[in-house]
Amino acid sequence: MTHFLRTRAETLTECMDEPGCDPQKLARTYGQFASINALLSGWTQIYQRELRPALGEGARTVLDIGCGGGDVVRHLARLALRDGLSATFLGVDPDPRAIAFAHEQENPNNVRFEQTDAYSLRTRFDLVLSNHVLHHLADEDILTLCTACERLAMVRVVHNDLCRDDRALALFPLIGGWFQGSYILEDGLRSIRRAFTATELQALAPTGWTVQTSAPFRLQLQWKP
Repeated sequence: MTHFLRTRAETLTECMDEPGCDPQKLARTYGQFASINALLSGWTQIYQRELRPALGEGARTVLDIGCGGGDVVRHLARLALRDGLSATFLGVDPDPRAIAFAHEQENPNNVRFEQTDAYSLRTRFDLVLSNHVLHHLADEDILTLCTACERLAMVRVVHNDLCRDDRALALFPLIGGWFQGSYILEDGLRSIRRAFTATELQALAPTGWTVQTSAPFRLQLQWKP
């Protein structure tokens, strides 16, 4: 339960979102996301619990919205290949810097990237995912994103994000401080302050969407047709 962080810092801007941020620090941030997401984001567990059962039913298509440097979608694509699944993955992001970084990485053959956003896509996908997108949005934008995802997804939507919590704010420097030369620590603290609580997010989500919480300090906004 949040005590000091009673309200979200919706107007706080993250450094890496600034058009003029340091390009070297930005590239290091994208590169370090793979390690910190592996530690904290829980996508392996989400894959095993939520995605793997759905992906096991023939050829599937998966969309990752706001993919950043592509570490999450690469990880999920490799898990699918390991499990012998015929799934294909698309990571999209409106930031050309993110897509340029993603294209420069060693990507598995079942994943591709495109500079666009969820609102511009017309193709439908079996699964629609995002990681750390929700806390970037204004309250009123949650409904807009959910509406777009309902149009895009045929099987399931999973938005994975931080849960705002005093303890997360206090503990994150113990991990974020190890990631030098990037925006990980500063932006991570800002992300926690911008994040929703489960109660706040459920109140903003449209009918049919559910919020689940998981440790440590995580939540998932989900929808099934």
